[in-house]
Amino acid sequence: MTETGIAYIGLTRIPLDTIVYAYRDGASAEDIVDSFDVLSLGDVYAVIAYYLKNRQNVDAYLTSREASREAMRKEIGLPSHLRAAEVRRRLKARRNEL
Repeated sequence: MTETGIAYIGLTRIPLDTIVYAYRDGASAEDIVDSFDVLSLGDVYAVIAYYLKNRQNVDAYLTSREASREAMRKEIGLPSHLRAAEVRRRLKARRNEL
């Protein structure tokens, strides 16, 4: 975890949130690796295993991160209805258009 309180996967800039949300949305470890070429399959499986063994702590962390994101949205005037899952969906759709 960094000094900002964000847990990243290995030496990447991909936060734990991204992997857990993708997994909870039904993505397989292989799907997640396909979306993020800097991740190894072992890293993704490790994150999923950690999440499954520590669900309560990870869910509390995710709730805290969402509260921080919501505060930031309000500060910069971004609509609160624009959730991370929606942003990911839009980015994925845009990537598929290229």
